[in-house]
Amino acid sequence: MKGKRVEVEGDAAIRELVRELACECPFDGSNPEECPLFLLRQRPVHERASALGALPMPSLEQLVLRHWRCFLRKLEEIHSVPSA
Repeated sequence: MKGKRVEVEGDAAIRELVRELACECPFDGSNPEECPLFLLRQRPVHERASALGALPMPSLEQLVLRHWRCFLRKLEEIHSVPSA
């Protein structure tokens, strides 16, 4: 069993969050080309689910982390004060 990851309760929440992220950008509902989910979002829903289901949990966690960082960066951009 060495190397095999055991599914834990929080994993379901991460999988659900990634399913939502695969629909649209959480910041503005768009599908920016620089997003790692850009191409996946263009596919039919059943294909998205299949592709996401094949990803291991560490990859899903990385997608969530990347989106969180991007979301914070976009918030900072809109709330930054222009320099004089």
